[in-house]
Amino acid sequence: MGQHGQRAPMPPSLNLNGVLPVYKPRGMGSKDVSRQLLRMLGKVKMGHVGTLDPDAEGVLPILLGTATRVQDWLLDSPKLYACDIYLGETTDTLDREGKVTATAPWEHVTLEAVREVAKEFLGPIRQVPPAFSAIKHHGVPLYTYARGAETLSDEFLANFTRSVEIYRLSVEALEGRVIRFRVWCSKGTYVRSLVRDISEKLGTCGRVDRLVREAGSGFTIDQTLSLEGMNRESVEKFLIPIHKIEGMEKISIPDLQDTLALLQGMEVNWQFDFSENGDSTPTGSFLMLSEGEAFGIGKRVGHNRIRLQRSLR
Repeated sequence: MGQHGQRAPMPPSLNLNGVLPVYKPRGMGSKDVSRQLLRMLGKVKMGHVGTLDPDAEGVLPILLGTATRVQDWLLDSPKLYACDIYLGETTDTLDREGKVTATAPWEHVTLEAVREVAKEFLGPIRQVPPAFSAIKHHGVPLYTYARGAETLSDEFLANFTRSVEIYRLSVEALEGRVIRFRVWCSKGTYVRSLVRDISEKLGTCGRVDRLVREAGSGFTIDQTLSLEGMNRESVEKFLIPIHKIEGMEKISIPDLQDTLALLQGMEVNWQFDFSENGDSTPTGSFLMLSEGEAFGIGKRVGHNRIRLQRSLR
């Protein structure tokens, strides 16, 4: 607060467009990270990809400016988590922050048994979400109900069962009562639910003891910027332009007149394979580049035509 109780003025806004991979620390919500950045950067359009629980940490891509328009696209990418399971105890939140709801013997669990059970979760699976999740019921997140007086029953939560996919699950160690593993999974996967279900298959109960998102939406921990010591200059330095985001198909429009026509909503003829690396023509959405800069999200129309779906200008 400024003098006489007046709020300090917001810093002037910057012309920022791109993705800022931030390392979210444990103990902060994803929205807390956004709020801290807004106080630093001033008035700027902002979003984030893939919410992390307050008890989790790791890669949280922050979208600034026109990059918010590719949010849905980035959400579709797989994510890599490193996780520790604490055996023999579970909580209402399925992590170490919740109230203990059950205990069970765990000493019978072996590393060989864990690796055998892990194989059962590879591929497409059906998953019941945790009670403390952002899935909505009548427009209200489940965690709001879970924080209330009533306990959400297993039967009630089963109504929100969803399909997800586990691409790879690597069990790395069993140290005492702690299982250490890494998992590549699709969007929408709840690692806390995976921990619950693996523990039950092992004939005990368990909860998340540590959860780190090591990669997601094409970004890794090595690319992240820590909140500690972050300033406006470091944000500008670490910001990744939209056209440099990995994992997004791109085409370059060499003719400026075609670029202008696309921006005006017209369709443009395109006779050849037009992915940058010479692969086959994209069938879904793709980034359109002009003079090396992304100007829009495009799609294929018919066999030899393309058009703009969404402008990034």
